[in-house]
Order: sequence, then structure tokens, then C-alpha cells
Amino acid sequence: MDEVHETLHNELNYLAMVNSLLENHVGRQHEECETVAGLGVQVGFDMGKSFPSLTSKEGTDIALVAKSALAFMKANKKTLTDLRKLVTDQPEGLDHFAQVKHDQVRYVQAFPRNGDLDINLHIASAEMIDEVPQLMAEMGMFAFMFAASCGYMAQNLSMQFATVWARKDRLDEAKTLLNQQVTPPAVISLSATAK
Repeated sequence: MDEVHETLHNELNYLAMVNSLLENHVGRQHEECETVAGLGVQVGFDMGKSFPSLTSKEGTDIALVAKSALAFMKANKKTLTDLRKLVTDQPEGLDHFAQVKHDQVRYVQAFPRNGDLDINLHIASAEMIDEVPQLMAEMGMFAFMFAASCGYMAQNLSMQFATVWARKDRLDEAKTLLNQQVTPPAVISLSATAK
């Protein structure tokens, strides 16, 4: 893969989710509006290559993303401390699982291997246009910070959504996202060790 394609990989994963929702959705009626939903959606990122910050949405404020990731870690301090202990005390190759407190994220799985840490997040439900991009950035930052706190580099981040949804009156906005010219974002590089 060429460098530009690698840089755009996270953006393309998100746009593939949007396209899948538009093509394979089920209609639902909620109290306030009609929605479309996709069930059992999964997206993955190679954290060793780029950070899941999207260019199809307005610029991601990295300070707010970091603040949200830190708030997530603080709200789950005991759980994540226990998970960190499992990751660092057990031999590599074992899968570790923890239930967390968050509006959307339900479980965190950590899988250490060959000096890297893969993170799998189980997410109940998220709105596709605004919440999913924000979750991707926040949980990407969390994955980097958590892996570094365990002495690992974050490698693969997988996000499994039970449901992704969008209001029917915002489907044109989703279609516009698919038709935008995607340009390479500035590369955000985070290192587990300070130089």
C-alpha cells in the first residue's frame, strides 16, 4: 500500500461503515424521529500506522479527545488498574477482558503479543454521523495511553458496535460524506516513550 493510502486507511474504514449503513440498514421508529440502523458493525484500525482522526468531519480537537480519553480512564480507574495488572503480570498471548462504565463502551479486551497490545472495544450503540467519529478518536487515544501504561505499543484497535444508527433526516449528510474528496490528514504520531 502506498503512503497516502495508509494515511487514509482510518478515514476509509469510517466511510465504509457509513456506506454499509446506507446500503444495509433496517428502519426503526423512535419517540422523536425515524432512524436507520446497522446491526453488528465492526471496524478496525492499525494503530501502528495512524491515529483514527477523520478528515470527513470538521477538525478533531486533539485536546478535547485527550481530555475525554483521560475522563474515561479516570471513571474506570479500578477496573483498568486490574486489567493493566493482568496484562503486565500474565504471559503474553492471553486475552484479558474487563467491563467498564461508559455511556456507550461496555467492555475492553486487551491482548498482548510480541511487545504490542491489541485492544478490542465492545460498544452498545452509537450515532453514525457525530458519535462514531468522536468515539474512534477518543478510544484511539485511550488505546495509546492504556498500552503505554502497560509498557506496550498500541497495535490494533477493533471497535465492535452492537448498533450504529442515523436519523433518517440526516441520511443526505451521510451521502455527502461519501462523495467528499478525502485528503490526507496531518499525521498524528504518538510514542509510548519520551525522547
